[in-house]
Amino acid sequence: MRGNNISVGPLTISNTRGGPGTLMVLIVLGLGILALAVYGGVRAIGVNDSPAGPDTTTSRQDTAGADHAPETSASGTEGPDSENPLADEQRRPILKDRAVVASVLPGVDAVPSGWTKESGPKIFKGSAAQCRPTPPDALFCGRVQYEAPATNNGFVFDVFPFSSVDAAKSAYQKAKQDNPPSMALPGIGDESHAFDKQKDSSHDVRAAVRVGSVVVGFTYRLDAEEWNRTYDSDHLEILTRMFTHRVQQALDGRTPTARTSL
Repeated sequence: MRGNNISVGPLTISNTRGGPGTLMVLIVLGLGILALAVYGGVRAIGVNDSPAGPDTTTSRQDTAGADHAPETSASGTEGPDSENPLADEQRRPILKDRAVVASVLPGVDAVPSGWTKESGPKIFKGSAAQCRPTPPDALFCGRVQYEAPATNNGFVFDVFPFSSVDAAKSAYQKAKQDNPPSMALPGIGDESHAFDKQKDSSHDVRAAVRVGSVVVGFTYRLDAEEWNRTYDSDHLEILTRMFTHRVQQALDGRTPTARTSL
């Protein structure tokens, strides 16, 4: 402050009667400008003006059919699991416990309503006579049989846990060689195919699937004369898929709970 002048930065204000009032006005104005500058900076930092990206929320519809691989020809197929780099087959567990193997076989609560149990479940050591001609590396063989009274069709579930994935692969390939694919079946498990067998009184449609160290078989047994009328390929797939899901649950260390209805 010099004489009648007041210096504020680069400004020099005369200290006249109106000087102090003018000074206050300029200070308020300066604070207002500063506040606007700060607010504008915050807006510039905090607001994203880029276009909105796509909605990444996945609906139930997006995943409902993920497990259903497209149908293949009767040449058999390897399922999508075999192409999954995260599924290291050699690290998959082995089903060594008889009770766990028994739990894989579907009970009455897991099969369609109205089915009646014909026999089983039965579990035998792989070396037992009841398991022959199962390959020697099989740890167990197990079976349960059902009948649908309304149609007199029969349904047989067989399970064969092996001592290693390689042993299961060899057993599956041998079964495929002995019974080449002759029916279409979507890819299920690691390897799968379907074939049929004609008998005097029945026509059997069978599916064979390998899931890691386990091979399963499902037999859809129909009356030989009426099998074309009563056979439903969807039933073969649905029941086989349910069975292999139970195997996978056991391999994952969970209690098999998969079930189905037709």
